[in-house]
Amino acid sequence: MATEDATNAKTETITTASSAGVDIDAVKERLSFFFSSANVRQDAFLRKFLTSSSSSNKNPRNRRNNVNPQDESPHADMVPIATLLRFNTLSKITKDASIVAKAAESLSDMIVLSEDQTAIGLKKPWTEEQMDENLPLTLVVENLPLVEVSTTEIKDEDKKDETTTTESSIPKMQYLCTTEQVKELFAQYGKVALCRLRFRKNYSKSNDRKRFTQEPLKMAFVEFATQEDCDTAAADTITVKDGVAMEPKRKLTLGETTLTVRSLADYVQERKAIKEQGGEDDGRNKRNRDDHGEDEDNADAAPAFTMEWKPGCVIRLEGLPDECDRETLLAAVSQGLDMTVDQVKDLKIYVDYSRGQAGGAIRFLEADLVAGLCFKLASGDVTVGSAKVASAKVLKGDEEKKYWEDFIAFKNKQMSHKKEEKFYRKKKHYRR
Repeated sequence: MATEDATNAKTETITTASSAGVDIDAVKERLSFFFSSANVRQDAFLRKFLTSSSSSNKNPRNRRNNVNPQDESPHADMVPIATLLRFNTLSKITKDASIVAKAAESLSDMIVLSEDQTAIGLKKPWTEEQMDENLPLTLVVENLPLVEVSTTEIKDEDKKDETTTTESSIPKMQYLCTTEQVKELFAQYGKVALCRLRFRKNYSKSNDRKRFTQEPLKMAFVEFATQEDCDTAAADTITVKDGVAMEPKRKLTLGETTLTVRSLADYVQERKAIKEQGGEDDGRNKRNRDDHGEDEDNADAAPAFTMEWKPGCVIRLEGLPDECDRETLLAAVSQGLDMTVDQVKDLKIYVDYSRGQAGGAIRFLEADLVAGLCFKLASGDVTVGSAKVASAKVLKGDEEKKYWEDFIAFKNKQMSHKKEEKFYRKKKHYRR
């Protein structure tokens, strides 16, 4: 007992010493931001980890997306803490993985820590549908003040104290405000989840994609944490609604500049109308961008995904156990069909499931094996892990039609995002 007490005392001393002088609250703030929906939505690099169980991520294109082989996580849908510690804003606070793990444990309402405490994931798995959830939560602030500076004075806000120099001596424009100043304008209305100053990349004449300047667009996107906060801010500050100017209850200014404010939905609608009419979007459409504020180089539309599906080929499962994952479901399918997992995969039998969901589906190309497997799952002859599913049924009629329509729509959106993400990557490594 004395030895055990001494060991515990030693461990406690080491833990305390390693945490000494480190602001745990600052670490928690960084993790809360990294894994917030607002940040994950615009951070393609993190999404690669948080959706790693998707087959679309297990290909060589990860390297082009700044996901290097040494960064690949053995934990599905999780980001290695070692990778997070390479983000500048976190590494300036601590370089101790155990401290990051400790901070993650106290944020259990939004993130989860792997059993070996080396990786962090979202408590609620990330889905493609969440990519569009910023639309009703975001206001577009325009007419932000700019200042003309020489090229040797231009600073990239993401680079903090670094100065960007170019071969040209032509004066450039730079924001005369920071993201923090824009956020402060809206802080009284609630929590601002994300604020981004908007830029357009202007590439060199040589078409070298590593050589470009950033042109400020005099605008920012301000995303709120809740719909209520966004609605409150909009009711007070909106200056444009449905394309028509209106007098706001509160005029926002930065210095001597009066700002205009509109909803992101209104901004998107206006841009769509301009595109349909073949007009120019005040220079903002020089390079195409998607309707949620991300830069893209979408010269060619992503090919449409279509599928000739056959009826009676989908089993819907409900009441899956908490520890369930795709591998567990595949094992159940192979048991029920009396074949190996590789044989199941060869038949193109697909498990439609994300960790943490209570329900899922098993999708077949042909219907001949479906009924037998469904009966075994429903009766409990085949279990998922060691648990019997609450229900198993073969989809029919409108329910089946909706499943396939949703699947085809998801695949098309996935293909579109994959094409866009090829152009989203920052060329410098891990700049946070």
